[in-house]
Amino acid sequence: MKPSHITTIMDTAYEARKIGEVFNPLFTGEAGLGKSQLVQQWVAEQRKRNPNFGFLDLRIAYMEAPDLIGFPETAVDARGEVRTMHRLPEFWPNDPDSEGLILFEEPNRGTTGVLNCLMQILTDRKIHNYTVPKGWLMAGCINPDS
Repeated sequence: MKPSHITTIMDTAYEARKIGEVFNPLFTGEAGLGKSQLVQQWVAEQRKRNPNFGFLDLRIAYMEAPDLIGFPETAVDARGEVRTMHRLPEFWPNDPDSEGLILFEEPNRGTTGVLNCLMQILTDRKIHNYTVPKGWLMAGCINPDS
């Protein structure tokens, strides 16, 4: 794939998201190729049409699982039982009517716990009780191990 195809693929992912389909592109190529920059330029184009188009850039290599799912705490539920809950990180989008892009940078460099979280959010669009708003799409950029 040529870097110039990134915007076309992002357009396709965006159209798929609009009709409720899941298409999470993963762009791979050597460092410095411009993958992330092209994705960010695509976001800038979306913001020309919708100034509220969100962008979340997550550097996965620096994260641990609690960074994505939140730290655990106990709370009493409606039946009076003590349950373990997670304090959801503030960066996750929470407006159900919003739209945007979550970019996972270097997901191949995450720890096992982080990769497990990514698998759930990429396949189910949720982590624990948190669900990604319908208007948000997800993509990733990786550099090969070589």
